[in-house]
Amino acid sequence: MTQPPAPPATSVAPGRRRTTADPWRTHRRWTVGLWVSWLGWLPASLALGLLGGLIGVDTAPLILLWFGAMVGTGLGIQFVKCPRCGQSFYAKRYGGNPVARLCLHCGQARWRALPSPDSPWLPADEVTRRLRAVAGERTPVELVQLVFRWTEEEDPGALAVRLREAFPAMPRRVYRRLRSWQRFGGPLGDDEFNALFGPWFRGRR
Repeated sequence: MTQPPAPPATSVAPGRRRTTADPWRTHRRWTVGLWVSWLGWLPASLALGLLGGLIGVDTAPLILLWFGAMVGTGLGIQFVKCPRCGQSFYAKRYGGNPVARLCLHCGQARWRALPSPDSPWLPADEVTRRLRAVAGERTPVELVQLVFRWTEEEDPGALAVRLREAFPAMPRRVYRRLRSWQRFGGPLGDDEFNALFGPWFRGRR
């Protein structure tokens, strides 16, 4: 009997994880569990308490069980891996954020498609290092275009995260003007963008 041909071998670039058809499946499960347990805690406690009073049953163990599920999902999601870099998506060594939109290690945006192995994408720490290295040589528009290239996305929220890490002295009121740039549909032209962000990128780090 003829054996079916073996599937072609696939290679994974160094530092990248082999992914399934849906690399965010585990994230979706934990995210749903997190929000259901957290948002459902108060109404579930009230409903169980009321039900226990009506039928004369102690529902405290069920309420504690729900609370345990809420704590468990909050802790468990910290160990969910990023499908791009293979490290924890929601936690770093000294803290975490269970509702983070970007991987706390590499900056991969949650739910976004993963890049190909030969893409120009760089980890978040490397983006920060390179931005600081060339900040005095490039205009703000050129720096932002580099961020777009290295992160492979043009989202103003993700851009603000990368710029805040590279230039922490820049006040929040300035970051909020990012959405006013014409690239994002605002009235701010390239020259005005350079004039607004230039001083912060060049010398106030």
